[in-house]
Amino acid sequence: MIDFACKNISFKELLMCSYALNKTEYNVLMKLMNLKEFISINELSKKMKKERSTIQKAMKKLFEKKLVMRRQMNLTTGGFIYEYKLKNKEELKKEIINLIKSWSASAIKKLEEE
Repeated sequence: MIDFACKNISFKELLMCSYALNKTEYNVLMKLMNLKEFISINELSKKMKKERSTIQKAMKKLFEKKLVMRRQMNLTTGGFIYEYKLKNKEELKKEIINLIKSWSASAIKKLEEE
């Protein structure tokens, strides 16, 4: 927990707020944190016991927010699938720290204007 003025902020809240994640997106991200290899939507939906479309929608948002990496795997029968993996954890930490610094600077600027 992070103690900020009158409110404790959990890591979950910090991450969800930083990237405007919903619960499903957060849960998918946390599941990916425990995986070292790329994983397909189908495999992840089975692991999480969620509908494929739910995982696909969440993964699309995480990819758009640049929280996950994606690679294309060509199928021998034709076509392809995408596989996903969490972006480097250290990079994510740096991004969150930068977001916090930005929030802090904005708050300080607002106070100085008052």
